[in-house]
Amino acid sequence: MNFGIDYKLRAIDLWWLTISNVYRSLAGVVNVIFTVSVIILTVTFWGKSILFVRIILILVCLFFPVIQPLLIYSKVSKQISQLPKDMVLNFDDEALHVVTPTDHKDYKWKDIKGITYTPHMVILNTSGREGFMLSYNLLKENKDELLNFLHQYSK
Repeated sequence: MNFGIDYKLRAIDLWWLTISNVYRSLAGVVNVIFTVSVIILTVTFWGKSILFVRIILILVCLFFPVIQPLLIYSKVSKQISQLPKDMVLNFDDEALHVVTPTDHKDYKWKDIKGITYTPHMVILNTSGREGFMLSYNLLKENKDELLNFLHQYSK
């Protein structure tokens, strides 16, 4: 069976993956506890504080739920802009073939480190720090066929 996909990673997909990984980790738990604590602190001292302290408290309350996600989106947007354009992923029984206008690389299925399924995407891990995120939006009508195809190579 053969599949070909024009690979276009969107910043929102990488952002979603990053945010979900942060909030599933210990750092995410600390973020939530810190935010709730600062909200309680803000409510407790609101009436007794001057304008400058109120502004600081509001900014600190907004750091993890608003500012951090915006900073992460900015970072992933820069990462996306550095990826090669016009990338095509071809899947067959032998390997994952990655084709760009200037390069061609094959990843044998036995060398793929793992396939991760999330509610919004499939991630093909080609090494410890590299991989390909296949958003279900990207797969469109081939989604079910490709997922069935990939299941046979899941470790």
